[in-house]
Amino acid sequence: MQVMHIISGLKNGGAEAILYRLVTNDKEHEHRVVAMMDDGYYGSRLREQGVDLVTLEMPPGKLTVSGLMQLWRLLRSTRPDVVQTWMYHADLAGGIVARLAGVKAVVWGLHHTTLDPQRTPRTIRLLARTCAIASRFLPARIISCSDEGVSVHGALGYRRDKLVTVNNGYDIDEFAPSRKDGERVRAQAGIAPETRLLGMVGRWHEQKDHENLLRALALLDAAAPWHCLLVGPGIDNDNATLVASLEDKKLSGRVQLVGPTDNVPALMNALDIHVLSSAFGEAFPNVIAEAMACGTPCVTTDVGDAALMVGDTGWTAPPSNPEALARALQLAIEATADHAAWAQRADAVVARVAERFALPGMIKGYATVWESALTSSRLG
Repeated sequence: MQVMHIISGLKNGGAEAILYRLVTNDKEHEHRVVAMMDDGYYGSRLREQGVDLVTLEMPPGKLTVSGLMQLWRLLRSTRPDVVQTWMYHADLAGGIVARLAGVKAVVWGLHHTTLDPQRTPRTIRLLARTCAIASRFLPARIISCSDEGVSVHGALGYRRDKLVTVNNGYDIDEFAPSRKDGERVRAQAGIAPETRLLGMVGRWHEQKDHENLLRALALLDAAAPWHCLLVGPGIDNDNATLVASLEDKKLSGRVQLVGPTDNVPALMNALDIHVLSSAFGEAFPNVIAEAMACGTPCVTTDVGDAALMVGDTGWTAPPSNPEALARALQLAIEATADHAAWAQRADAVVARVAERFALPGMIKGYATVWESALTSSRLG
């Protein structure tokens, strides 16, 4: 099959990472990517892997007639078998243009869960509701990366008979246990071998709720030998709000702000425990599976499919509840004292990702949905 992917942008985000993994590892089908904006983070990386990429250069959050016409002409000239769109803006705009260009096998992609009125912009909520109405006639199938996403969007009015879950998949060769990489990162950060190293990879955004994590850390046993690395865009000493919060909670000596990293696998290998403190909006958090694939057990808030991902290998706490998160973290730190049991847990988290969330399974899942959409569009 020839598959055209339409996505609003190619920033360094979760859905964008999954798109990149999918099109660069699926060798059975021909892929072309269309970004409604510019190259972003993944543009050059896609081109380096030989992926045909077209950027429409639309302004962020806006559609242009010239950009939509360019997309229509591209669809008419290439005649893809399937159009796979990614997230609300591309689902609606890309789906409409694809159908106008004569492509019936349109598959939407959902990578969002809750649409909390207090935290989700009104424009996004309106867009999601518009997509719910359009789901009756625009897409042949709708892929959600999480079961929670299926539940939330089904309740919103999306056609339930079109919704299907295809969990995100991970390269277990790229994300794999490596004691050498872990020791190198710990040495560079000045972390002693006996120190229990916690960490969270996530951008500075209210969704990630770093304040929840910091409040939980402030409640941990001060005598315990633990340290925490915070990693991601906006997580550095230039972030005055974050620095002030650390100082206020007397955590400056125990929490290190690392900023973004291009070597997430090495960072995950350095950690004893990865924590995700998100408050809302997560669907299938990539960082959890990436940490687990490296043999790092996780503590997470109960957002999206996070609890499903960790299963009985990790610890879960309600979102926006620092006391509960602190208890979960304390249990995890205490569990590291039994070295044999902790080694077994590390093996279990690796096995869980390999068995349930490996990249080949995701590729097969998408291909199965594409085939179904193509068949139904031909019959229709």
